Amino acid sequence: MVEKLVSNQELDDFVSSLVPTDKGWSHSYRTVERELARLLREFEKVCVNLMKSKEVVFAHNDRNQLVAGNAGLDFLRMAGNELLGRVEDVYPEFRLHPLLKAVLDEVLEEDTLDLICNMRRHRGSEKMGCVVNKLNELIDRLRSRVTSPEIKRVVLNYQRGARKSKGKLHALVDALFRRYSKVLVVRIDLTYKLPDARPVERHNLTHSDVRRDFQALLKDMRAKLFKKNFITYAWKLEYGPRTGYHYHVVFFFNGSNVMHDVDIASQIGEHWSKRVTEGSGGCQNCNARKDKYPLKGIGLIDHRDTEKINVLKRYVLGYLLEVDYLIRPVAADKIRTFGTGALPRSVTTARGRPRRASRPLVSPGVVVEP
Repeated sequence: MVEKLVSNQELDDFVSSLVPTDKGWSHSYRTVERELARLLREFEKVCVNLMKSKEVVFAHNDRNQLVAGNAGLDFLRMAGNELLGRVEDVYPEFRLHPLLKAVLDEVLEEDTLDLICNMRRHRGSEKMGCVVNKLNELIDRLRSRVTSPEIKRVVLNYQRGARKSKGKLHALVDALFRRYSKVLVVRIDLTYKLPDARPVERHNLTHSDVRRDFQALLKDMRAKLFKKNFITYAWKLEYGPRTGYHYHVVFFFNGSNVMHDVDIASQIGEHWSKRVTEGSGGCQNCNARKDKYPLKGIGLIDHRDTEKINVLKRYVLGYLLEVDYLIRPVAADKIRTFGTGALPRSVTTARGRPRRASRPLVSPGVVVEP
């Protein structure tokens, strides 16, 4: 529904470098790869909403001012963001979600970009009517394109794969809390230093090298570092032109025996950096800053704390799937980029007092994963 008058300031915002964050629009961001992924995530949501509707998105009033609803306004803000034009540069060996690709093929056309980025000059002029017509024609083309049988088929394949992976992760969590009364959840990123900061023999890391390092870490965790207290894990392998190969990993431990999650994450990171990668690796300890997250799904979780368990499923583990859903490596057709460890074994003997059914715990606060 067309309902909002677009101001000069908002028109200026269309061509700014703003990027969407969980707390609004911000100029401050950490890496180009992460912010582009965040922008694509928000853009996909806006496009899905626009494509589902048949309403007119843009209009103009009797003073030749552009009028748009929230979805239309968000679409223009994001479509005018220069980051969208850098997808192929930032992710050269990746392919976009089919809906996003169809939209960007239209939006990044030179005439379309010129239309979006130069709307302000037509504010108050008789040409605004022509601008509005062209914008609505763009939306109509997008609606026609993304609802074609070909795009629908590819989108369904993407969704089917995402649902399968999501189901696998949720089954893992459910099995964990059936088997253990407390689970310690550790979320870390395993990275590599820039090539010039690595030993010469490790300048050019291949997928085989990275996979071998990860398997060596898992072996050491089971045999040396944590032994039986280390239960299982879930991982996502990504590659960025600037960051290279890196793993996003969630490790699960027996929370009845270990509880210092920050120290455990630091121990894993140090072992990865110094021993496994021989000084070539780095690590980001997400547990060390968990108190800064608005929702808590890492650290020590009791089996009765349904709130934290839901956050673990939806946000912590959901993050492992989200980027791959939007931006999938071309190499994913040949190599695994996501996986989990084995499900914990069910209890086969009834030792000790059986677990009583009890009321769910209420978390004192709640933390969303980055």
